[in-house]
Amino acid sequence: MTAPRWFDPDRYRQLSEGVIWVRKCSKTHESAVRIMKCVNSRVGNRYLVQGLTSGRQWLVGHATLLASYEPRPDAPTL
Repeated sequence: MTAPRWFDPDRYRQLSEGVIWVRKCSKTHESAVRIMKCVNSRVGNRYLVQGLTSGRQWLVGHATLLASYEPRPDAPTL
C-alpha cells in the first residue's frame, strides 16, 4: 500500500466553491463541510466552509482541508 501523495492535482481541483468534503479522522468535529467561498489574501488562500449538520461557518486553510478532509466523490457542485 502506498501513502497518499500530498500534492494530488485531483484533490486540489476539488478546492472550489460548492464541493462537499467529508472528515477522514476524528469524530469530534463536523463530519462534512461544504466550501462556500474561497478568500484570497496576503497570507494565502482561506476557505469559508459550512458544516452540513450544524450550519456553522468558519475559515480554514488549504492545509487543514487537505490533511483532515477528503472530497466526496459523489457530491455535485453548486
